[in-house]
Amino acid sequence: MPVLDRPELLAQISESTERSRVTLLRAPAGYGKTTAVSSWLSGRDEPSLWISCAAASADTLWRYTAQRLAQTLGAEVPTPDFPLSSVRELVSAVDHPLVLVFDDYHRVTTPENDQLIAELAEITPHVVFLVLARRVRVLDGPLVTSRTRVRIFGTRELSFGAEEAEGFVAAHGLGDDPRLRAAMRDASGWPLATRAALGPAHAYSLGREAAGSAEPDAAGSPEAPGSAEAPGSAEAPGSAEAPGSAEADAAGSIDPRVELHRFALNHLEIVGDAGRHVLLAASLLDGISFGLLERFTGVAGPELRKTVHELLELGVLTSMSDGAGTEFRCHPAVRAAFAQRSERSFTRERRVDLLRGRAAELDQSAPFTAFKLSCTIADHDRAESLLIRNFVTLTDEADELLAYLRGLPDAVLAAHPAYVSARFILETGDPSVPSSTLSRLFELLRAGVSARLSEPPQAAARAVHAEQRPATIAQCMGLSRLAGDLDSAYTSARELESLIVSSPQVELTGPQGAADLGGATAAPGATPGAAPIYHREIALTALGVGDLEGARRNWQLLLAHAEAQIQKPSDPHPRDTRTVTDTVSGQRWRLAALSGLAFTETLEGRMDRCAALLAEFDAFGDETGASAPASTWVVGEIARAHLAHACADDTLLQRALERLTPLRDRVEAWPVLLIGEAEAVRSQRGAEWALAQMQARLEHDGQGARHQTRMWQQCVGTYRAMLSVAVGDLAGASELLSSLDPEEPGTRLERARLALFSLDDTQALLLAQQTSGGLTVRQQADRALITAVAAWGCGRTQEAFDALTAAVELVRQHTLAPLMWGLPHEELRRLAEAARDAGVCDLVAEIDAVPTAARCRRYERLTEMELRTLEAVAAHRSISNTADTLFVTSATVKKHLNAVYRKLQSRGREEAILRATRMGLLTASSPD
Repeated sequence: MPVLDRPELLAQISESTERSRVTLLRAPAGYGKTTAVSSWLSGRDEPSLWISCAAASADTLWRYTAQRLAQTLGAEVPTPDFPLSSVRELVSAVDHPLVLVFDDYHRVTTPENDQLIAELAEITPHVVFLVLARRVRVLDGPLVTSRTRVRIFGTRELSFGAEEAEGFVAAHGLGDDPRLRAAMRDASGWPLATRAALGPAHAYSLGREAAGSAEPDAAGSPEAPGSAEAPGSAEAPGSAEAPGSAEADAAGSIDPRVELHRFALNHLEIVGDAGRHVLLAASLLDGISFGLLERFTGVAGPELRKTVHELLELGVLTSMSDGAGTEFRCHPAVRAAFAQRSERSFTRERRVDLLRGRAAELDQSAPFTAFKLSCTIADHDRAESLLIRNFVTLTDEADELLAYLRGLPDAVLAAHPAYVSARFILETGDPSVPSSTLSRLFELLRAGVSARLSEPPQAAARAVHAEQRPATIAQCMGLSRLAGDLDSAYTSARELESLIVSSPQVELTGPQGAADLGGATAAPGATPGAAPIYHREIALTALGVGDLEGARRNWQLLLAHAEAQIQKPSDPHPRDTRTVTDTVSGQRWRLAALSGLAFTETLEGRMDRCAALLAEFDAFGDETGASAPASTWVVGEIARAHLAHACADDTLLQRALERLTPLRDRVEAWPVLLIGEAEAVRSQRGAEWALAQMQARLEHDGQGARHQTRMWQQCVGTYRAMLSVAVGDLAGASELLSSLDPEEPGTRLERARLALFSLDDTQALLLAQQTSGGLTVRQQADRALITAVAAWGCGRTQEAFDALTAAVELVRQHTLAPLMWGLPHEELRRLAEAARDAGVCDLVAEIDAVPTAARCRRYERLTEMELRTLEAVAAHRSISNTADTLFVTSATVKKHLNAVYRKLQSRGREEAILRATRMGLLTASSPD
């Protein structure tokens, strides 16, 4: 059988011998150390001396080396009683290139011997030192490498690459086979496992090939290189080469996975009981610490350490080190076989105990892995505790988390509310999840929280209750808000915010490294925990009661958390199996914060700031490829819908509605979305169509408890009143306003608008002037516009100009042009023309840009006789009967009717009656 040609590895060895004083090939058994050096020597011209350390001990190494070296150089041992001095003298006397190979050096490694090899390598440049070992003591450590150039070849360099493994299989005449490919993946480049997967006919032929390629010693007899890796040694057991016919038969009949399984079980036969326990325990986990091995196996430290070293040298166990310590795991080539054997060797209780111990170890460093281990053994209390403390980290792994949570029975979900919270948050933004499922989860969450609140905080459970307290408060807040009880939700929100900002602080920095909290002064602990989701829920609750500053503060805290996560140095734990890094998580929650801030600015009326935030949201998403988690993007798209009509950009509206429509039955801020849609209709078809659509939507979708809250009723009620005034339904607007809180600024402004359209400019001016304090930017601009028109109607020109100037500044600065749609167009334009001519300000262009369909008008007052005539016509229909009723002539009736048509801007009797009814005029006067 041919030896695999590894030119890249041989070239690296050549480079190492030229640049380094010592070349160390340090790897477990079966990584082809001997074969690689033998192949390298076969292509060299200089003589070599191969010293098998198996023929010596740590104490006799230098005596044996002196004898072999003297024999090779044809010299006498200078001082037989002082072997180390003899070796130094012999090495110093070498005046021609010589390769000195120490094979099986792990048998004689000591700190002293390692340092002596480094010292000898510095004596002369003629001698090249190659050391082959499964392990060394200090030869690869800074104690030696700081003084001597040592090039180290480990398992990474000696492993077969994918192409090399394929070449090795092809060299043995085996064709493509899915089972073989799977076995090669499991072998992970371990040459010994790769050979074993090919079956008995091929498994160890490479070792025999290597045996014949060694350089002869000075006496002309070959020193069989790789005595430890040659046939019959521990690294190449059972290497007798089968006949060619057997090879051909094996090539077609072997199952490489079965051969790997046999290969693994053979190792169980050559290790002791302690070694078997270690391997079987390690096979059940993706990593295991020495302490857990000691507790699980019951083997004392020194004996266990010796056993672990033996397994590491055999290659079946590998080690992983980081700043937190060293962990061990089974090599992939043998893990499946050992795990299968462990099912018969360990009871279920022992396996559960092992997994529980591993989960406890990973509790802080790799919470997602610890969570999965706890789930595997159905330790729901620990799993829920991990979920509460690492809510963001775990919910970032949405697919894997949901796959587990969806398989749990309702009884388990109800007993662990954090499970339900995670499902509810993740599935709300998934349109494929039916609303009935969300309703069921809501009820499960309510039942679970109620049960938890009723549990007495016994002394043994106080720590658990303290850990669960923030989560329980957050769950109560969400339940109250979704049930429409915003007062209770806001109380919980204030309690939760006070709780989390008083916890241990971390340094939070902005993009330039300076603190950038936007007014926030505190933030929760060093890990993300659940703080981001807490701040988001607090912000949504604050918006529900109109506390825009509280909402903005929590969005800023969320943004600060996200920035800190993005800037956090990447230091993943080797056992952390999560796929979303801290940086990606920070990027996602940064988008959530930007989305929430844009929505808050929409409610405030700062549409310029909203536009900037959404532009940053889009640019950051495009740059990073990140997306906002779960349904946190929804409020941002609602803000985009409002920005669309503020900027007269239909593409923005289309984009927002495409994403929002599949979720409209579960959008919490649905009333704000409804207003945005109505504004789009209003700009195209007028206020009557907008009012009709809004009414239909309210009847169809607005019956939920969360839509009946005071905040949303106030928001929708004032907007409907404004539309009613715009279409001339003054009576309907008055009725709507009577059901709203009269002390709210929005209600006061709409009453001022109603008075303005009722031609009572004085009353409108007084109501507008009385509305002050606690106004949003949008309300300030609206108040200034109403004041300007009302003052102009009252003949107070300077006051009108001052108010219009203030309105112009707000409208232009914050992109609030649609506010002009809610004022009488003709009167506003006359005022703007007068202000322009007086050199005060120029708003004419913006007023002319108001869509024709959205322009409002107000109607002249009807005289008492005109009102009586209109009511009589509505009652009697004919002019003659109306004249008889009013005791006037038909011509007089016609004259009054024409005046009514002109003032109400109607084209006939029916339209005039309809408009007058909407305006409440027919019910305002009674027949004489």
